[in-house]
This record gives sequence, C-alpha cells and structure tokens, in this order.
Amino acid sequence: MDVDVLKSLISDACAKVALLDRVLFDVKATERTFQFRLAHYLACDSRLPVGVSVDCEYSRDGMNVKRISRSAQGPWFAPDVLIHRRVEAGDNLAAIELKFSGDSEGAHKDRQRLAALCQEFNYRSAFLVLINKETKSLDIEFVNNA
Repeated sequence: MDVDVLKSLISDACAKVALLDRVLFDVKATERTFQFRLAHYLACDSRLPVGVSVDCEYSRDGMNVKRISRSAQGPWFAPDVLIHRRVEAGDNLAAIELKFSGDSEGAHKDRQRLAALCQEFNYRSAFLVLINKETKSLDIEFVNNA
C-alpha cells in the first residue's frame, strides 16, 4: 500500500473521529477511547487491502513478544494502533501512536518509539496523532518511513 494512500486513510479516519465522536472531547475521554475509535474507522475503510488487520495495543512480532532492541530483556512495546498482517513478518504498513496535544514529553517518547519500530520491525510508515482538546480535532504528524 502506497504511503500517500495510508496518509489519506489515516486522515479520513481522524476526521471521522472528530466529526462522529465529537462527544469524546466533551466528556474528556481517555486516549484509549480515541485510539479504539480511530482503529474502528480504519478497519472499516474499503481501501484497506484484504488480509490486512487494524489492531490496538498489539504486542506481537510474529509469535514473539514485540520488544524494542529485540533483546529478550528489552522493554515490550504495544503500539496504540497497527495496520499490518498478523504473524507475517515484513508486511507492517503503519504504526500509530496517539497523544493529547499538551503532552510534549509523551509525544517526544512516542516519536522515538515509532522511529524504533520503523527501524527494528520494518514498519513502512509511522504517525503520531495529536488529540487536540481545544480545536476538537486529531492532528496527524508523519514521523518516519522505512
């Protein structure tokens, strides 16, 4: 799947969350609530290739636990949303992390983790989605591509 199509897919899903789930901003929903809604709209998009899954908090690298630095002692890592083929190594389309826009330290750490995913697990693209409570929008930052 082309990076531009991925960007469009994610942008459209973010717009749907902001429009159709606007109440989430009003009730001060958690990051995980936004994460699930984003994944839902991504999974329902007809542009997603057959056999590609959208998962939240998926912590597997094939059959093994996903670890940064791939060492047995390295910290395990479950990205907020993945667009990938489960179990099949090498067909990792995109990793997405969500963060509230005021959390600059958390966003910085997520950028580092996303870059590591692209390098160590061959994700083609990585995106940071900032949840902006003031504008009631989800802003997308393209972090990296392999």
